[in-house]
Amino acid sequence: MGKWSPEYKQLSSAVGVSMVGVVLGVVIAFPALALDAWRLEGDITLSEVEAGWFVSVAQTVSVAGSIAGGYLNDVLGPRRLLLAVLPLLASTWPVLLGCVHNLPLLLTVRVLQGLLCSAATASVYIYPCEVTEARRRGAVGVLPDAAFSLGFMLTYFLAAILHWSTVVAILPLFFLPCVVTVFLVPESPSWLLQRGRVEEARAILQQLRAPDVNVEKELLGMGPLGECGEASVARQPRLLLPILASIFLMVLKEATGQIVVVLFVVHIFRKVDVGILPHVSSMLVGSARLVANVACSLLVGRLPRRTLLISASLTASVTIAVLGDYFFRQDSQVWPDWVPLACLSVFVVAYGAGIGPVTCLMATELLPGAVRGLGSGLAGSALNASQFTLTFAATQAGSGFYICLWSYAAGSACLAAFALLLPETRNKSLRQIEEYWAEVSENITGKRWCPCARRGAPDDCEANAKSNTRNNDTELVRTV
Repeated sequence: MGKWSPEYKQLSSAVGVSMVGVVLGVVIAFPALALDAWRLEGDITLSEVEAGWFVSVAQTVSVAGSIAGGYLNDVLGPRRLLLAVLPLLASTWPVLLGCVHNLPLLLTVRVLQGLLCSAATASVYIYPCEVTEARRRGAVGVLPDAAFSLGFMLTYFLAAILHWSTVVAILPLFFLPCVVTVFLVPESPSWLLQRGRVEEARAILQQLRAPDVNVEKELLGMGPLGECGEASVARQPRLLLPILASIFLMVLKEATGQIVVVLFVVHIFRKVDVGILPHVSSMLVGSARLVANVACSLLVGRLPRRTLLISASLTASVTIAVLGDYFFRQDSQVWPDWVPLACLSVFVVAYGAGIGPVTCLMATELLPGAVRGLGSGLAGSALNASQFTLTFAATQAGSGFYICLWSYAAGSACLAAFALLLPETRNKSLRQIEEYWAEVSENITGKRWCPCARRGAPDDCEANAKSNTRNNDTELVRTV
């Protein structure tokens, strides 16, 4: 990478780690491929309850995996965590191929895949935001969601052209370029700074930024905002509030029902007659989501995040409500046959162009650097708990599936309402967003936050608060 320009290094590092989402997306969407193939072939038979556990067990254990991943992201750093997880995840596919006829072993493999996948997900979303400049963070920050969409699309495509066992056999090969790419990128400078490795963070920033960029100012912006005295996160609203906001964003993101669409899209099209083969319909829906992700990378830098999220959520709410009414009135044939394909296509466009990328981007942006790993882990845990609840409920819904769809419409509307309460993060540095939460904390508690990173007597903190900004900034970089 020595001869590459700093801008190229910055973008290639962010894009390279984001593309890990492709293989993670395949892990998530695999039940959509497997269940449909097994039902058609009949050689592997699962009851409705067993199928429900096969689909949702990975999300169940991902609750713990996300918390562990957030902790390990803080301890090891995003790069080293991915280098540890990806080879292990690749090795699970040959094991799965050998135990498909043994349900306990099959579920055990899915448990392991769920743990590893959820542990890696936080790093995939955090790293691009931490290595890119504020002006590029919007476009780059939506890439992980686009990578997951590409993984879903790849799963549908492979299911249409290959036998499921062949797909499982070749999947480990997809992990090799991901491991090589992650090995070549530098560690997150923000993580290095949080660990007190200031010189290493400065050296990496100098590699990733143009010569005219003020690296010292950006380094300062990555530093933590200190507060007088030791206190737990629960007692510091400036840390607790963004964590709660991130958690609610992830829960409401899943309340839209997107995971059910990903896992059951082929099954949905088998239940309705749209005049197109189910696998072709699923690929059309997957393609629409991927194109929408690309469009989002262009829109997110030009439109306010909240505007994009609210408009997409309301669009998704209307379309999924119509789809629910289609299933409710399916016997009376009130709606035309093309309605399911149209509704799902519009829904995934709304999700791909706004809901998915923007919620994940904002959930990362809102978190202060000191708790970004912890907050991402907790948010991911809440997300996976929501996914388990939704997927298991969908497998047991039967003829009442329309009730699930109407609940997703309500969830999308709630997401739009919640977005009104969030701060706008477009064109703001991570430090500015952190200062916003400090101001909100001051308004709630009436206690002024301390702008220095030093912890000492109140008089010492007061003196630092009265000192000029330049001296404070210099002291912060020195003490970090």
